[in-house]
This record gives sequence, structure tokens and C-alpha cells, in this order.
Amino acid sequence: MVPWLCFGLALAAPTDPLPRAAEPLTQRDFARLVGEGPAWGYGRRRHGAVTAWIFPDGVVEHAEIRKGRTLSEVRHYDAGGRPWTTTIYEDGQPKTVQVHRPTEATVDVSAWSVRHEGGWVLRWPPETGSPWLSLKVVPSTADPRSDAFREGLAEACGCLLEDRTTAWIEGRPGVRYRVRVPDPDRPWTGDLWAFSSGDHALLLASLVPARPDSGPEDGPVALAVGRAVVALARREEAK
Repeated sequence: MVPWLCFGLALAAPTDPLPRAAEPLTQRDFARLVGEGPAWGYGRRRHGAVTAWIFPDGVVEHAEIRKGRTLSEVRHYDAGGRPWTTTIYEDGQPKTVQVHRPTEATVDVSAWSVRHEGGWVLRWPPETGSPWLSLKVVPSTADPRSDAFREGLAEACGCLLEDRTTAWIEGRPGVRYRVRVPDPDRPWTGDLWAFSSGDHALLLASLVPARPDSGPEDGPVALAVGRAVVALARREEAK
């Protein structure tokens, strides 16, 4: 049995510092990107083909790449600068998401539905049973990177946090936790993301059946769908 949402975590939550979580991002236009990861913008150019969000040292967190005026690709990188996801667009709509970590996997998102939840816009896959996806937006002004936020999550259920790192949506820093659900009938493992819009928190869980060693039953590729969901998430445009 899967717990209610996996939005509570046991006291084993890690407390390691979140990499680059406090570093501001600056939006810049470039002629192109260089580097496989880390990547940098090359050739500062107004209205260039690449719009990148960069850290103070110039390393790219994510970038939009256009052909002419049409968006063709969005690349996201992890806190270490390594490629995380690449989204390919056709006719202005996302077609596939290439998930690069923990292993390469291509997710077809062309038929996914659009969901509007509490100021967030997400693309959502059809129900398949695995991964088990859950989404919740709750009123909160707390910073999801803070100890207080993590301790608040710990009050809801008995999931175990095994690791955490910084994650971003549209340049907004949040947290990705690696979690394990030690259910006696069928254990689960996966990701839990937490982001803030300022007055609301977005919580997204993606769980898959786990092997006895806590790895995904179907291998690391099973985590790709949930990571594609986060790659496509964005804030609702102000009207």
C-alpha cells in the first residue's frame, strides 16, 4: 500500500547543504551554448538564439534554444552542471523529454494533458499505475529549502529520506528528495519535489516499486516519467 501522498518524511531526513540553492540566476541572451555540461553561453547577443539562466560564475542552469522565433529545445542542468533533461518542441508544443540522469531515457510527452494547479501549469501523463504520481499545492510561505519546511513534511507519514539536492523550475530553486517507502507488502522508491511560488508550495511525488536493495524494480529508467513532469512544469502566466 502506498501512503497517502509521501509528503511526510521520517526523521532520517538528510541535512547536507543544498548546492547553489542561494546563488542568484541572471537571464542572458547568447548566440549559442558551449560545453556538454557544465555549459556556458557564448557570444552575448540581444535577441540571440539562446536565452539562458546563469549562475554568477556563468554556468547555465537552464536554457531555451530557438530556431528563428520558434522554441525548439529547452535544456536543464543539475546542481553540478551536468545535463539533466532536454525537451524537444515541435510546432510550439513539447514532443519528447530526454532524461539524462540517472540513465538516458526518452519520454514521449506529445499526448500528455495540461493541468492547472494553484498557479502552476503541468503536463500530466495518462494513468498507468507506475510511476505512482501525486501532486498537491498547499498554502505556505515557507522556503522549501529550510529545515522548518523539511520538519513540517516529517509530520505526515513514515517515508524515509535518503538524499536531497537543489532543483529548479523556471529558475526558482526548490528541493528534490530521494525517498523510500518501506511498506511491508511492497516497498517503493522515487523522487519528491518541493517548490515555492511565494505563497503556495508545489509538492510532487513520483514513486515506483522497489527491489530489496531499494533500487527501482524496473531499473533507473523507471524514474524518467516523473522527472519529465518536472522538466515541463512552469508558473502560470500573470493576467
